[in-house]
Amino acid sequence: MYREFGFFLALVLIAILIAALPIASAAEQSTESGSLPLGAASIDDVPLLPLDSIRDLVPLYPAVPKQASPSQSYPTLPCNCEQLQRNRVRVRQSQQLRESLLLLQADKKHGIRIYMLDRSQKKGRVISVGEDSFTVMVAKGKSEITIPYKDVSWVAKEPTGGEKFGRGLGLGIALVVLAPFWLPLMLLWAASGAD
Repeated sequence: MYREFGFFLALVLIAILIAALPIASAAEQSTESGSLPLGAASIDDVPLLPLDSIRDLVPLYPAVPKQASPSQSYPTLPCNCEQLQRNRVRVRQSQQLRESLLLLQADKKHGIRIYMLDRSQKKGRVISVGEDSFTVMVAKGKSEITIPYKDVSWVAKEPTGGEKFGRGLGLGIALVVLAPFWLPLMLLWAASGAD
């Protein structure tokens, strides 16, 4: 492992040195030629900068627009940009949530888990999807709950019973198949007395 790390470190150092060579040669050439810009044959070919007065540069501010006459003045409403942005985000989130709920409603075999903004969770199946709310049946024979989109953080698809069983079965088979690899290691670890 240390040999591989040393090899990697050597490659990185070589790459840094190779990258530094063109920079160093360019710096040597520029000092040999007297630091003239490209295309200038002598110092007389370089244009001088206009330095008439030595003073601090002052930034130029944009011109103030002319005031409209009282007959042309329009009422201006203060812009609450943060509130507008929050409203746009809320509308976009409710549209995305509605689209995902429509897909989950079409898939009848999966339930959903709803994560609310107040950090509570609800499970159920989507019954109907409206413009600003959706209806969920919590369990078979139980009541239906109407939940507005503004109270929902996100929605996740719940796996079916068959999917849960398949995952458990796959994990069990993987443990049995891989037992010849991990079982001797566990026995050696237990026999060494390591904590």
